[in-house]
Amino acid sequence: MTQTIKGNIFDVAKTGYIMHQVNCQNVMGAGIAAEFAKRFPQIKSEYHDFCNKTHINARLGAFQQVTLNDSLIGINSYSQFTYGNAKKTKKVYTDSHMLIRNLIKLDQLAKQNNTKAYIPKYIGCGLAGADWTEIEKAIEATDLIIVEFK
Repeated sequence: MTQTIKGNIFDVAKTGYIMHQVNCQNVMGAGIAAEFAKRFPQIKSEYHDFCNKTHINARLGAFQQVTLNDSLIGINSYSQFTYGNAKKTKKVYTDSHMLIRNLIKLDQLAKQNNTKAYIPKYIGCGLAGADWTEIEKAIEATDLIIVEFK
């Protein structure tokens, strides 16, 4: 069953996995992805490497593991094809099916490796506009740790 804790995901997640959503356009500059890039430059460089080597139509749904340090692995979830500000455009950019699939994959990976997996609360729901109620319901049976920024 999911667990929700309050804090800064970058302070809380010290071992295991930490996941965020990225778009498929080879642009990482807004939302929590920008903070991931600032704190972990390798997650951004691996993202660009993948985008440069993979046709744009083959990126959606990808699950990219990036070693951040000896005890933490970052996950780029390619569950957003394009990007924009959902509040301004009234469009949803998150592919909820792909995001949920990758969240379940993250949970399975963490269980296989007997470690924890952290996600930001509202993953895919800020600028990308997904419905958190739908995402949360789909992952309620997982052991993911949802970190609510305080």
